[in-house]
Amino acid sequence: MPRIPLYNQGRGPAVQMETRGLGPKLSSKVFERAAAAPGEVAAKALGDIAKVAADFEVREQKAELEAAERDLMNKADDAAFDFVINNTDDNHRAYGINSNQFKADWLQSNVDSYEGLNSRQRAALANNIDRRMQLKLQPGQVNAFNRGQARKTEVFNKAAEGLVRDIAASQDSPEMVTKYEEELQGLYDSAIEQGLQINFTPDGVKFEVQREVIRGLTQDDSKSLTFYEVLEDDILDGKGAYAQNTLDERTQLAGMLSMHINELENVAVAEANANGSDALAGMTIATNASTRASKLGDGLFAADELRRLGQFSAADKLEIDLRAKDAALSTAETLMFADDATVKEFMAEQKELLSYARPGEEATALAQYTAMQNVIAARAAAIQEDAAGYVYDSYFAKYNKAPSPSELVKFQTEMGVPEAAIRPFTKREFNTFKAQMAEADAMGQIDLMTQFFSRFEAGDEQMMAMRGATALGLSRAQMLAMSRPGDPRAMDLLNSAGVDEALIKASLKDKDIKAADIHSAVDLQLEDYQKTIVGDVVSGYLDQTSTAGRLNDVFGIKRSMYRLAETYVLAGDDTETAANKAAAFITEQYKFQEFDNSLVRLPAQYDKQKFDMQKVLQRKLKDRRYLETDLMIPSQAGVAEAAIDETRLAIYAGEVRSQGRWHTTDDDKGVILLDQFGNPVKRTKNEFGESGEFNIYISFEDLEVMAEELAVTELEAGVLLPDAPRIVTDIDEQDDIGIVGITGQRGTQ
Repeated sequence: MPRIPLYNQGRGPAVQMETRGLGPKLSSKVFERAAAAPGEVAAKALGDIAKVAADFEVREQKAELEAAERDLMNKADDAAFDFVINNTDDNHRAYGINSNQFKADWLQSNVDSYEGLNSRQRAALANNIDRRMQLKLQPGQVNAFNRGQARKTEVFNKAAEGLVRDIAASQDSPEMVTKYEEELQGLYDSAIEQGLQINFTPDGVKFEVQREVIRGLTQDDSKSLTFYEVLEDDILDGKGAYAQNTLDERTQLAGMLSMHINELENVAVAEANANGSDALAGMTIATNASTRASKLGDGLFAADELRRLGQFSAADKLEIDLRAKDAALSTAETLMFADDATVKEFMAEQKELLSYARPGEEATALAQYTAMQNVIAARAAAIQEDAAGYVYDSYFAKYNKAPSPSELVKFQTEMGVPEAAIRPFTKREFNTFKAQMAEADAMGQIDLMTQFFSRFEAGDEQMMAMRGATALGLSRAQMLAMSRPGDPRAMDLLNSAGVDEALIKASLKDKDIKAADIHSAVDLQLEDYQKTIVGDVVSGYLDQTSTAGRLNDVFGIKRSMYRLAETYVLAGDDTETAANKAAAFITEQYKFQEFDNSLVRLPAQYDKQKFDMQKVLQRKLKDRRYLETDLMIPSQAGVAEAAIDETRLAIYAGEVRSQGRWHTTDDDKGVILLDQFGNPVKRTKNEFGESGEFNIYISFEDLEVMAEELAVTELEAGVLLPDAPRIVTDIDEQDDIGIVGITGQRGTQ
């Protein structure tokens, strides 16, 4: 098919058709007019738009100026209000200067820097705001003036108050009173001239002067209660200077005195009595002379105060009691470390002196004797409560330093304190130590005990310390652990003591183990140890060694060992092993040697010498010359030596030789001789020839020397070979070994 030409498809170039001859013809002017018409319309429209825009700009600038003015006016109002509120000027001139400066600064900071305004607008705006701020700041001028008047009024009122006090204080000088009254009049005239609202007048101030005078009198401690009572009556009656006062004024003045009188009669009297009582209580046997003098001064001041308050009888009694107690305490210083016999003798003398009191002095003499009785009673109570504490306080008061442990023991001994009550430390010290122990673990307890007891000398002093600590509450387990601090079982012992007994019983029951079996095993291990202390209690044999104290000690030790053995069993040991391990903590420290009638407990260090020591003791017991020398019969103790029945002496000595026994002392330092009843056998003289009652005592140190001498003598005589068994011969036919030491201080049971 033939293709259609492009122009027919509307895709080719347009064909230019000839049109000039097809319609009517128009003039060219028509076309020119038509072309110019849109321009004219546009020009007219643009003119109208420009006029509208100009009008809008004027209105917009006016609106912006009004908005700026309103914004700045609001800010200016707030700033002016804040200035008026916070201003503290009390002079209107100063306020005017400060407010103008504030206004100028504010306008400069706010108007001049306001954006969008020209200089003409800023000037106009600043002028408007300036006038407005001036109005807003005007109340401050009134405030400043009022503040100034108030300040000056306060100054004038205070000046008047000062003059009132000056007039009141110058009542004894009429010239000064006149001078101050003239000043007061001048002050009043000046205040009226300045329009100040003052609260005084020259006439009205007279009552204020009287009030000030009364107020000063009530603060005068030198005035007596009677003085105030008389003055109160004069005021109420309108006498003297109070004749011109109104009834209301007199009532006010009398009321001031009445309140003070009530205070003196109640509060002041009670306070003075309390101060006197405190002074008396503060004067004790523990105070030194300086402190006592200070307390005496306080008490005498209280007595003077009571006299001022009209309490004359109470004041006199207080002063007598104070001086009597001071004299009693001063005298008691000479008896500070005296024994009971000396104190009783002194008090008997004081009682006798009462009958020699001169007439009129009986009350004072009785007060002094009563005070002395009270001081001595307080001394006895302090010693009873804590003898070491009394010695410590007394020693410190006298020498201004603490006594050493040995000095504590020395003074307690000289005072006659029973040996069992003597301690080288005070109860206060022990209570502090005990509190620390309660907070410590087992290792800490051992460290604390080591530190506490290491202060004391080894021997009697340390034994006293341990005995005293036990009496004050240190447990048996703690004391046992202290005896062997390096032994691991000491830790076990302390830890076992801290375990709840009910828990141990329940644990043993779960394991089907009987506590009684453990206890029996421990008893068996400790049997010899117990016999050397309290005799054969198990067999029902009790003698004088079986005292309650010793029995309690032994049973306390055994209970500690029971607990230790029980913990070992719970840890896996069998009953026998646990009992042996626990009991050995005690028994391995000793060797037990049998004698004819008893068992002796020797420290383990004498194991090699025990047979020779046994032989020495047996020889001593059988030797007539040793035993019957200066022997004292118990029923005739204290009878003169010449009066002793020789027959009875021989009988008693024979009984001791046949039935007596040696007994280890509680301190493990030696042995004493007991008769068949467990009583210590005594001599009437010691090794130094001193008369008295002395136990027959041999220390282990001396016994060791005697045993060594005996072994050498027998070896040289060929009686025994060194390693042969020891055989006791007829000691009555042997030579005496020698006299041993006999003292009255050592050898306690």
